Amino acid sequence: MPEALPVEHARETLLELLTSEQASRGGSIEAVVQAFERFASMRFQIPGTPDSDGLLFQYGVFNFTGRPMLTLSFVRQFEQCNDRGDHECYRHVGAELLFEPDVQALPEHHESWCFDGPGASATAEWFAEVRSDSIFRLIQELPVASVSITDELA
Repeated sequence: MPEALPVEHARETLLELLTSEQASRGGSIEAVVQAFERFASMRFQIPGTPDSDGLLFQYGVFNFTGRPMLTLSFVRQFEQCNDRGDHECYRHVGAELLFEPDVQALPEHHESWCFDGPGASATAEWFAEVRSDSIFRLIQELPVASVSITDELA
């Protein structure tokens, strides 16, 4: 089994995976999903507590850019602890896609979490559920306005 990576390298790891997927699949939504699925299968140096490694799929229409945009996000949440082993914060590393949608045709905000860890069969089931979400049928013809890799502490 490969050695666990430092959490501080998570953003650059996801960026490398996305760059690789986009080179082989183009700038498609599927390239982002595939890159994030590969990212979710990697081990990072985190505490061994049950909720220390989580996956989040979410979407909704938000006005963060000054106009309504559909935001589709894949986020991996890592718990970070201090030297005594106490919870310090969460690091959220993810891929965010923005679309300029027909706001009337889109469903409300949606989110789905998975806390089963890399390699767990439930994680594969969660990705299958995510891939079958109706949002992908609604956005498959929409041009992607932007894709960004995020890294935030919360």
